[in-house]
Amino acid sequence: MRLSANNSDPVAYEAFQKIQAQGLKADVYLDGIEQKQVVIADTALGYIIRHKLDANSRVVVDLEKQEAVTERLDGVVKIRLVPQ
Repeated sequence: MRLSANNSDPVAYEAFQKIQAQGLKADVYLDGIEQKQVVIADTALGYIIRHKLDANSRVVVDLEKQEAVTERLDGVVKIRLVPQ
């Protein structure tokens, strides 16, 4: 399964929207640890892309580019769909 909160990934974004329309949310786990601020999760390829967080769990922003910094993490990815 591949889900994306980024509309530049149309197939995965459509899957994400369908899940939300059903009143569900996707909890994403990497190597058994729940992840926050996930933008893309791919269970088949085994990676997530998430917003990078600072020591206070705030999203890191590149001030020059005025955008959130993301990071890719590889491992065993599981997605659990739960009611919102």
